[in-house]
Amino acid sequence: MYKYVFPSSSIDFLSTNRIDLSTYNDALWAGMTLDFSGSSFITPYGMIFLYALVSHLREKYPDSPVRVIFPVGDDLFGYSCRMHLPQMLKEIGDVTISPEPYTVRERDRRASLQELKLADLPHNDAADEEADYLSQIIRRQTNFQVDTLEIIDTGLSELLSNVVTHSGKNQAILVAQTYQNDIRIAIGDSGVGIPFRLRPYQGQLKDDKTLISESLLPMVSSLGGGMGLTELKASITRDKLWRHGVLMIRSNAGWIWTGGEETIERDTAYIVPGTYVNILLKR
Repeated sequence: MYKYVFPSSSIDFLSTNRIDLSTYNDALWAGMTLDFSGSSFITPYGMIFLYALVSHLREKYPDSPVRVIFPVGDDLFGYSCRMHLPQMLKEIGDVTISPEPYTVRERDRRASLQELKLADLPHNDAADEEADYLSQIIRRQTNFQVDTLEIIDTGLSELLSNVVTHSGKNQAILVAQTYQNDIRIAIGDSGVGIPFRLRPYQGQLKDDKTLISESLLPMVSSLGGGMGLTELKASITRDKLWRHGVLMIRSNAGWIWTGGEETIERDTAYIVPGTYVNILLKR
């Protein structure tokens, strides 16, 4: 069985962008092991991407079972079970988890988190409902001005509405968590990524990382299909509102990281179809 050992102690946006499984050949190996036993921390984004990665592998290699190894006796595994990650990985089908997941008592919807979930989004009203709950998490944990909160509300709504309108999917995977001084929200879908119809608008621009960045410009139809995400990006990365707020987006073969005055654009090591967004607010 093919084995990939994750090299980082933290399963997060930057480290998962370096995962490379391109050497896997299902004709040579009868399955794949993803070993995260050396990790000690996982972010909400790490959860949605790990779910997307395993889902992609099972779809791409239907005859190859996947085994995911978590650290034994570590807070990471207990937290992952609390947030439903191992349980949801098993539900993909032909996926084994080590150690065996266990059930943790669920919190009610008033808690300041959203466990990992697949949200059905058959229409924009459903997208708005999910966005509203994520907005409530931020409102409970911050004391931002009303106009700032309205920008966040609009941006989250547009992120989820884009899944309905552009991704070709009617499901999003999402999770949210508050830490001591952080609010982390991650949203993703396994759809088409930046739609091809944006490419003529961008002329000669072809690579995904550039398309992500350009799609956040005002009035560009697609990932930034209006002003909602443009203003969300500006609000998140403006120091006077948050300390070091960061917006991170991965789509197909590219990713961007933008915070403060800095923006980083890179190619991913391994293509996982879809668009995955990570919002980090530091209070």
